[in-house]
Amino acid sequence: MRIKTILFSICAVVSVTSTAYAQSQKEARQKEARAQLQRAAVGGKAFQVGDTRFAFVPTAEVKKADANTAPSIPTVGGYAIIWSPRVSGSLRTQSATPTASAGDAKLVAAVSESGQPVVATSRVKVFSDDAAAIQRAARVAGGKVVYSSKAAGMASVEFDSVNAALDATARIMGAAGIR
Repeated sequence: MRIKTILFSICAVVSVTSTAYAQSQKEARQKEARAQLQRAAVGGKAFQVGDTRFAFVPTAEVKKADANTAPSIPTVGGYAIIWSPRVSGSLRTQSATPTASAGDAKLVAAVSESGQPVVATSRVKVFSDDAAAIQRAARVAGGKVVYSSKAAGMASVEFDSVNAALDATARIMGAAGIR
């Protein structure tokens, strides 16, 4: 009985050690992937949200994450950000050709200065109690209201690309009745 207990204890220690090692390896791979994204973003178009500055990763592809997504690949909100050092100066996404410029798609990989990856979308949230003001602002900025909630006082305005959404944000925010 004592030998079985010793063997069980050894197996448990080996199992816990293996799990901890695998977890630390996964974290190390994710940290390296984030560092690569950050290096790849150097020179990418930059934008700011609040106090945080982001830059597009021109050599990244945004895809839906699934069970086959490697653990070392950064994921954000159900999307995987796949970085490729061989795709120089282009952004490959679900809705763009391999030669599209960064920002010319509906979903674009970006990274903050601290290395946190994000997926930028072609939608802008707009806050106002006046639905007509939101419609006017969207029309003037070249977007289309795709969701509106009077109770929440907000709407989502979609644009043709992330670049178009970024360019239109200032116009929308400056429109009468928009906060």
